[in-house]
Amino acid sequence: MQLRTTRTVRSLLALALLVAPTSMTAAQSIVITQDTLDTVSTVSSGGGVPAVLVTTGLGGLSGPLGVRRGPDNLLYVVNQSMTNKVLRYFPDGTQDTSFVLPATAGLTTPIDVAFHPIDKRMYLTDLTGKVFVYDKDFTSLATTITSTAFTSAAFLCFDPAGECFFTDPTGLQVLKLPSNSFTPSVIVPATSGAPTPMGIAYGGTRLYVGTWGPNQVLMYSTAGVALGVEAALAIGDQPCGITVDDLGKVHVACRGANNVQRFDPNGGGNALTVCAITTPVGLDFVAPMRAPFPLRKGELVTTCFGDGQFLHNWTNPLDLCVKVVDVRAGGPTGVHWPAPMFSNEYPPGPNTWNYQNLGEVFGLTLDDAEATNIFVAASTSFGFFPPGPSGPGGVYKLGGCDGRIYPWLVTGTGALLSNTLPNTGPGLGNICHDRRHQQFFVSNFEDGKIYRVKDLGTKGSVVQVYDPFGPDLSGAGFAPLGERVWAVHVSSDYDPTKLFFSVWLRDEFNTNTGWPTDPAWGPAPLFPNNAIFAVALDAQGAITGTPVLWKVMPHLSATLKFSNPVSDITSSPRLLYFAERTMYGDYGTPFMPDESRLTRMFFPQNGFLMVNGLEVGDGGTPGWNCAGGVAVTFDGDLHAYSSTRVWTTGEQLHGVPGDIIDGLQSIRFNGNLNDSPYTLKSKLVDLDGFLLPYHRTVPGDVEYVRKNSSMRHCPSPSGGGGGGIGSGSGL
Repeated sequence: MQLRTTRTVRSLLALALLVAPTSMTAAQSIVITQDTLDTVSTVSSGGGVPAVLVTTGLGGLSGPLGVRRGPDNLLYVVNQSMTNKVLRYFPDGTQDTSFVLPATAGLTTPIDVAFHPIDKRMYLTDLTGKVFVYDKDFTSLATTITSTAFTSAAFLCFDPAGECFFTDPTGLQVLKLPSNSFTPSVIVPATSGAPTPMGIAYGGTRLYVGTWGPNQVLMYSTAGVALGVEAALAIGDQPCGITVDDLGKVHVACRGANNVQRFDPNGGGNALTVCAITTPVGLDFVAPMRAPFPLRKGELVTTCFGDGQFLHNWTNPLDLCVKVVDVRAGGPTGVHWPAPMFSNEYPPGPNTWNYQNLGEVFGLTLDDAEATNIFVAASTSFGFFPPGPSGPGGVYKLGGCDGRIYPWLVTGTGALLSNTLPNTGPGLGNICHDRRHQQFFVSNFEDGKIYRVKDLGTKGSVVQVYDPFGPDLSGAGFAPLGERVWAVHVSSDYDPTKLFFSVWLRDEFNTNTGWPTDPAWGPAPLFPNNAIFAVALDAQGAITGTPVLWKVMPHLSATLKFSNPVSDITSSPRLLYFAERTMYGDYGTPFMPDESRLTRMFFPQNGFLMVNGLEVGDGGTPGWNCAGGVAVTFDGDLHAYSSTRVWTTGEQLHGVPGDIIDGLQSIRFNGNLNDSPYTLKSKLVDLDGFLLPYHRTVPGDVEYVRKNSSMRHCPSPSGGGGGGIGSGSGL
């Protein structure tokens, strides 16, 4: 009992902190070149230990300097000691051998690379006093810029209008190239005793220039007007590559100090060492490394909340709440893996998957359209926060061609053949796709009903309303415990096909709810608790017959005679998986999992047999850190069954300050019960990259992409009609 008392106190203290808002943005991934190690590494902008991305010497990598994410989201690295002076790499660090930069006369000492934001041409500086400009195929030389105005060219950057700025360390000056011209002009001239300019970056409305000698980062307007000192570094720090994040924080690769430092914008100081790293030179933000359209087999989609926030009011409209996570490349085990993520946030706007456009969402499913579409459901599972534009009964469709957001279901009456669901604020439970009958099921916390919905493209249509336990007589608000359906999942392992669903009876605050009197529940068992029911579907996919109680979930322990409700169900042949989510009464909290499990059960024709061995996380209560989502990578190939992995969402997967992981865990099919710690052989992905205390992205549901999508029937970007909806969804 001491465990529960301690956790309750912690949760109440954490809730009290929510009144103290602050401003944070999600951490991004940074790539860093290391010229003496012939490698490229990556680290979260939130801090941590760098991980090798491009292995030493891969593809002839030797003396790498500048690095930049290109318009194609691939990584371009200046390779000073090779004939091919720029190498290109995929998001997982493997080389794109199809890219070969032709030998270019005069290109002898390249330093940095950047891309024009409008015409997408590639600019490459050379220390001998040249700037090479390549057409947008990045291999055809358009022009070579030389001028008596400068004697060397080192680091460069662009502003959004396409004006190019570069440093001339030999001439001790900074120059500008207009967006539509190759004629440079000096904007920061050399003066007596002037420092040596090296790194340069544009951020907000100003330029940041790293100087050697005084080892400072100086600020200038784009016209070259001095604006002061952004950062005074230690002697010998040698600032090289510079980049600026979305909040204006300036990141500097300090080659002489062997670290990357971050400074507040506007000369605010507050230096923070992002990481220690040997001889860093170039750096750039790299998320996202790949646009997610179309979705690819092996990727994950997850819902989340908070997006790097903790001491925050939790309603930042820019917080991302749906993420595609590319875990196809493998990744390490036992440590945070900075897998590429994408939330349709580039460019930001009305189709970014954030709180402003979607609100609080938990439930998640994917269809099997030619270009797989994503569906997310309004929720209060993270807390009682304002819903998105479609209200607390809303379901959003994220188009498989371009991620466009569609108000697929909106709050309303729930009438048949409408695209509405009734809801006064409790939100929805979960949503699942029935591939056999090309339809969806949505559970509703408002009335305890399950809604069968057909997809009509930009919106859904309610074709059946099923109440498994009779009328809800509690009025507006949450359906009573014992009638509150959450997880829904269709299994075709039976004939007829069955719809499995979970019913919420007990949680952290409701630890002793009595056994329901509805006939479907039957006589009270020795240990009442949350339950799993099943009901048959007919040949057309309609729910038919009465629900059957299949499993009462086991208590947490002999002293904790309850469990947390099952929020997600998935299956592989003859196995069902149940993910629990920690709830403190009707509404969730955006933290504190600790007493939620991931269980797996083998089912013969009647009932279940528990199969233990899926332990989530090492922090909190080890093994009990499930955040309520589960997905299985099995795709129908029985010969590959042993390679199946179980992905789950979890908090405190690692719980040590400086190594706090909230996000995704991958467990081998045969389980991890004998691993010490439980995450030793698991793949772990923190959803925001912040591994420090008090910066949290709280995970929700998760789905596995089972097939490669096709863009064959997607409209062109300039086309009209259905926009970004994947076709073939079975209307």
